[in-house]
Order: sequence, then structure tokens, then C-alpha cells
Amino acid sequence: MKSFGEWLNAGQGSASAVDLEASETAECEQILQDLIDAVEASIDLEHDALIACRLATLQTAWRKEAASDYQQKLASSIESIQTRLIDSVSRAIRPLLSDSLIEKGIEEFCDIIGRHLGTRPNQSITVLAPAEMRERIERHFSARAISADISASDNAEISTVIGSTEIETDLHGWVDSLRKVAA
Repeated sequence: MKSFGEWLNAGQGSASAVDLEASETAECEQILQDLIDAVEASIDLEHDALIACRLATLQTAWRKEAASDYQQKLASSIESIQTRLIDSVSRAIRPLLSDSLIEKGIEEFCDIIGRHLGTRPNQSITVLAPAEMRERIERHFSARAISADISASDNAEISTVIGSTEIETDLHGWVDSLRKVAA
């Protein structure tokens, strides 16, 4: 590419139309060269900006795809942790739950006996209960000021005779049903 000065010197421009001195020609050439450099830099910047925009678009698409995979893996991991945690807590709490259920059943049984005695005082009470429940029944009866003959039995249920009334609980069956549900 010819410089502006070369173009002028080659006769492309008419000396009569443009009457420039050598220093002015050099100055014009420098200005023109600066403009050309600025335009080329601008073109390079535009090209770089287009490349950066395309990279950003690709990076966003990749992040969305990777995020979806990551979310699935994270959800799966959280579900696995929940399952293990529920299983561990269930195994740890199951004996406590059974014990708590038995205690609640005995408490309600003793409340029923207490209400029954409230209408018929001074009745003879005989209770046959599994050995592991005997002490609890004695404690609850004592708290309610109920006097009874409480004996251990091989039966899994609590049998009670109050005068001519016989009461037998299904506490053991109830606890077993709940244990099966909890398992």
C-alpha cells in the first residue's frame, strides 16, 4: 500500500489542487497512519469481542449442562444420606419407641383400672403381667393409690380380675403391630 506522500508524488494528486510542503505531507501521512492503525485496532477489538461473546455463550451452555448433571448427582447423594440417616435413627429409636409404647399402654391400662375402681371402691384386684411389666404396673398403681396383688406370668398380655370383671389387654399385639410398621 502506498503512503499518502507516495501517492501524491506519483502524480495521483494535482500539485495545483494540493500545495503541501514536505513537513505537512509527513504530518498528514502520520495522521492517516494513526487513523489506519486505530481502524485496524478497532477491527481487532471487535473480532476479540465477538470471540469473547461466543466463548461466554458456550461457557453458559456448558454450565447449564454441567449444573443439571451436578444437581442430579447432588439430589441422589442427598437422598442416599437421608435413607441412611432414617435407617440409622430408626434402628436406634426402635427399642426406645417400643419401650415408650409399652409405658404408655401400661399408663392407660392403669388409668382405666383407676376409673373402674372409682365407681366401686374396696374391690379385690389381681393382676397377672409379664415379668418385665410387673414393676411398671406396681409403680403406676402406687402413684394412683391402687392396691392390687400383682404377679408375674408367662403370658405376654396383662390379665386383671376385679371382683367378677376380667380384663385382658392386647398391649403386646399392639406393640408388635407398631414394630412391624416401624420396620
